[in-house]
Amino acid sequence: MLVKVNIVMIPGINDSHIPEVVRKVKELGAFITNIMPLIPADGSVFAEFPQTSKKELDKMRDLCQVDLQQMRHCKQCRADAIGLLGDDRSLEFSCKEKKEPVMRAAEGKKTYKIAIASRHGELIDLHFGQTSEFAIYEGNGKQFRCIEKRSVISYCSGTENCDDEESRRDSIINSIKDCDAVVSLRIGHKPKEKLSQKGILVVETYDTVENGLYYAVKKLSSQMAV
Repeated sequence: MLVKVNIVMIPGINDSHIPEVVRKVKELGAFITNIMPLIPADGSVFAEFPQTSKKELDKMRDLCQVDLQQMRHCKQCRADAIGLLGDDRSLEFSCKEKKEPVMRAAEGKKTYKIAIASRHGELIDLHFGQTSEFAIYEGNGKQFRCIEKRSVISYCSGTENCDDEESRRDSIINSIKDCDAVVSLRIGHKPKEKLSQKGILVVETYDTVENGLYYAVKKLSSQMAV
């Protein structure tokens, strides 16, 4: 069995310790390590930390490559569960098996417009920068309808290539500027910051489209109540 060890690099927290970890897992028989950037997520302990830069990541991988082979093609998906790189299917199967009731946000009079990043319209399974089309939904927390599909030019083909496409990124942000929220699997720090400046709520989740919509409305409603 080949063993891959994932390590999330958080500058100022564990970066000085990572080379030692890599040497230790090699000693224990690991085949490869995957050093990944921190992507801040709302509600997490490191929500206020900046995203690990590609320059910092490459420097650490180069340093650790001397001791152990490094994975450099990670797309930060969950394909090691079920699927292929960039095509995680674990939730698809778990949803079919569990069929749990959806937790819905409280019904309200206000309607919201929400952009969804989804590969096939069932799961929220695309990074913000990887989507080529947003599904735009309108609803109030009890009912939603898809009112249109908006095509965009994606600027990110993976974690390695997402830092230098500012014009495309800004174009995508402008294409959904009339939305109250955007829901995607992941989103980088820069687009997240720019969307927030425009008053657009950013939700990162891996769930069904239906659950993602209700969760976004719940957060939007709570913001209005403050």
